[in-house]
Amino acid sequence: FDGVGRLALGYWTNAGVVRDVHSDNATRSATATLGVLMRAGTATTLWFRAPWTLTGRGGAVGDHDVMRFGHGVGDLDLGARYDWIAVGAHSRLPGVATTLGLVVPSGRTTAQASDALGVDVTGRGQLIVAASAIAEWTSVPWYGRASVGGRVGIRESAGWRDGIGVDIELAAGRELVDAVVMSAVLSWHANASRSYRGAAISGSEAQSARAGLALAWKFARGWSLRGQANVAPPFARLGRNQDIDVAVGAGLRFAVDTQ
Repeated sequence: FDGVGRLALGYWTNAGVVRDVHSDNATRSATATLGVLMRAGTATTLWFRAPWTLTGRGGAVGDHDVMRFGHGVGDLDLGARYDWIAVGAHSRLPGVATTLGLVVPSGRTTAQASDALGVDVTGRGQLIVAASAIAEWTSVPWYGRASVGGRVGIRESAGWRDGIGVDIELAAGRELVDAVVMSAVLSWHANASRSYRGAAISGSEAQSARAGLALAWKFARGWSLRGQANVAPPFARLGRNQDIDVAVGAGLRFAVDTQ
């Protein structure tokens, strides 16, 4: 189980210029995700995640400034990971894995939303295929991780389709004391232009960068508690057409050894 709260502090324009958001109009959101990871053999892991989202946003409706809230189930996420080289299996080679995932449009789309501020939107409305390649290193008490992935929508939502996406993430961490690990994470995400009924929309490209810290504590057999905080750095050119926000989250994990 994971929970993440976000507060928008501003946004990047299409030209990458940073703009502030008035505190009364800032988007606030919280997402709770219930997930399951399951081993399906020595090298294969399956996952399933179901999110629930609450969003609050201020704005003008008619002649009045209002604050609206909406909630609902988001898009389901399922997939598999295959470890081609297990972490630590070779002294000179990193662990190598690939993933293949599917985002199922189970959330409420913009076309289905009823609120004028769009706070009840909880999904993209598109069937999305995602894949990534991962390399992982360990040298006690340190570890490192690098991943490169891509996303593509294979079904339109009311004529709209997101552009091909790219995700890059770098992480490094260290065991501070027994069963407590701290890590730093840098990530970059980008999407090509959206399209409507097959025609690309000029200026709709998007990108963003994030930096954060995470802490994990294995406090009992099979149980771990995780916390994280990350931010989209408010610097020009780091993003386009995306919110600049800060996110704080926590998660509780339970693992069962079936071997």
